[in-house]
Amino acid sequence: ISAAAARSLHALTNIAPVSDFCVHDSGSSKAVVTCSGGYSDGSIRVVRNGIAVEELGSVDLEGIQAVWDLHNGLLVLAFSSETRVLQSTNDELEMLPEFPGIPFNKQTIFAGTINSSLVHVTRDSVLVSRRESILAAWHPPAGLYISHADSNASVIIVATQSGSVIQFSPALQIIAEYSFSSEISCLALTPSAILLGLWTRPSIHIIPLDKSTPIAESLPSDSIPRSIAILADHLIVSLGDGKVYTFSIHANKLVGKKSLNIAQTPVKLHSIEMNGQPAIWASSDRSGIFTIQAGKITWSSTNISDSNFVSNFSGFKDSLVIVNNSGMIFATVENAQKIHVKSFPMDGLPRRIVFTGQVWVVGVVQLQVRGETGQEYQRTFVKILQDGLFNEIHSFELDQDENISCINWIKQKVFVGTGYTNPDEDESSKGRILLFEINSEQKLRLVGETGIQGTCYALEPVQNRIICAVNSFVRIVRDAG
Repeated sequence: ISAAAARSLHALTNIAPVSDFCVHDSGSSKAVVTCSGGYSDGSIRVVRNGIAVEELGSVDLEGIQAVWDLHNGLLVLAFSSETRVLQSTNDELEMLPEFPGIPFNKQTIFAGTINSSLVHVTRDSVLVSRRESILAAWHPPAGLYISHADSNASVIIVATQSGSVIQFSPALQIIAEYSFSSEISCLALTPSAILLGLWTRPSIHIIPLDKSTPIAESLPSDSIPRSIAILADHLIVSLGDGKVYTFSIHANKLVGKKSLNIAQTPVKLHSIEMNGQPAIWASSDRSGIFTIQAGKITWSSTNISDSNFVSNFSGFKDSLVIVNNSGMIFATVENAQKIHVKSFPMDGLPRRIVFTGQVWVVGVVQLQVRGETGQEYQRTFVKILQDGLFNEIHSFELDQDENISCINWIKQKVFVGTGYTNPDEDESSKGRILLFEINSEQKLRLVGETGIQGTCYALEPVQNRIICAVNSFVRIVRDAG
């Protein structure tokens, strides 16, 4: 086989050697979390199956809050107090000095097109323009401001902070007005209905544009809807705590409610096209995509760790623009799911790992060199790591020559089994079992320990007792109650 005939189709990240692993179920997706590497080049690896997002390029520009594609390679960028327009020409991006119909000194609430005209919404105005001519304008009554807006091919809607939703024609003639007793928390428009959620009386509403019977669904009192969307005949509602509800729409009712814990931060839903098919991108600290497969709604994780806003982008073929804290990523999305590996380097070699439900507890070995002698020695730590980012929160150092052989989370406490290294022994004759609590500040506190004659390789609860494997023996160590 000649070199010219061989080409790389796909590369898989090597996660070996693996000294420990566990399966982490976040409620929305599962991942294998490993202790990988050797010596001082260790890392935590998160391995999951998800939709592949291929990056085409990026722009470093902090402070972007939202983006909208105006077609023809034009992209509106909303900042906290101003607006900019980016244009793509021959795969080159250019920030325009001005753009007709868009005041750059105001924050954009929404931008889009309708009947070849530009729709631009700020807190105090709705403008419909074409080229350099303002075709129609609307301003909220004195003392009110616009909080949300959206449009489709024939309708424009806005919500004010008083709880009113106003439906306009393309010429900004008022078609209908709906009043609610609570401020609107989220708003979206489909080709056939207005979707909205309320703040102080948590509920979601579907208002058909054909004037048929509206649909309403109450939510638990602590569940504030933050974003809402429809995919086929499924309604998706995201909450401020990272939870997402899905409903099936059947016979003018919402049925089959299901919930997913997708993230730890509020989730924003964005209607996109993915390879010609409708989909919903969920932006959060754990971004993912809702699609319809065999008539059922499915959730897939992506290899994009976090995103704030997402839109299709006409400047590059079949592409998305993904906004994060540092700027924008231009990317394409593949239909096929792939194995994604994300690496979190550690200062040392992670040996054992367990998840408490809130944080990760990891045993880490660090190899260091004494400056005066050049002699290599090791230090061993029990570390608390933040879920998702794996940043160190707290650490507890063990004795010199003490190695961590097992970690377990039992009855809201961390059990650590250790063994001491002695070069004159074939098998360790000394070890400890340590018992830690994790306080409200997510710090370790040693609350108990017991010495053992050997290395503790495993700890498991059996009825009300803790059973441990010490060298070649199985022992009952203590009462777990």
